[in-house]
Amino acid sequence: QYEDEYPRGYAEGAGIDIREVHLERHYEEMFLLALGGGRLSVHNCSECYIPNTPNGPMLGLGRDDIMAWYTDDPFGVSWPNPVEEPHQITDPPASNPDFGICLATGGGALFEFEEDRGEAIFPAPVLSLVQDNCTTTEEAVDMLIRYNDYWGPCNCVIGDSQGNGALVEKSKYQYAVRTSKGEPVTSTYGGVEDEELRRLCDTDNPLFKYYQRRVRVMRQTLADGEANGGIDGEVFWKAMLNH
Repeated sequence: QYEDEYPRGYAEGAGIDIREVHLERHYEEMFLLALGGGRLSVHNCSECYIPNTPNGPMLGLGRDDIMAWYTDDPFGVSWPNPVEEPHQITDPPASNPDFGICLATGGGALFEFEEDRGEAIFPAPVLSLVQDNCTTTEEAVDMLIRYNDYWGPCNCVIGDSQGNGALVEKSKYQYAVRTSKGEPVTSTYGGVEDEELRRLCDTDNPLFKYYQRRVRVMRQTLADGEANGGIDGEVFWKAMLNH
């Protein structure tokens, strides 16, 4: 399932066995799985852009957002207590006129039904280019679309200092964009909303349903916070960790 042109290219370029590349990329997950009784997972990253909080716009990227109460995953694993703890959020950072956007990426859906075109793709540093050259969400989305063939598959959440947000859902060859103004934008590994992209997924797969539920829990947490006085640091951490 990890076999694609990237590890093949690394292995061929370095003149090593491709299994060495897979081991370097996934040794931590293998180790934690071998321990049993729960694990961290590289497949639980979540992204959240919240434009309006008492502390200014916030961007969250969680890679260890597993809670003890969330025990009925597709693998029947009882998860440990969260390894990440909330940190106090005080004043917003000092204004920096050279920094207008923020973005975070995480794994996208599996897209089991997308046909591989057999085309080698040269990986360009598109996300770094976006951060270096774009100052608004609109500019960032435009660049991500223009360089569609050079990044992904993944989900990307973008926000700027004016409260403009965007979610880009990306398979290997296709993409979908949802924009917002003044509203939270969230995503998590395996999640996909766009109907065209969902047709590329096995939506009956228990793993797909698991990830979709995580998205719903995250967004419901934010909606509840908004309905009860607004999204502050406490709600932010709850959304990032309790799904």
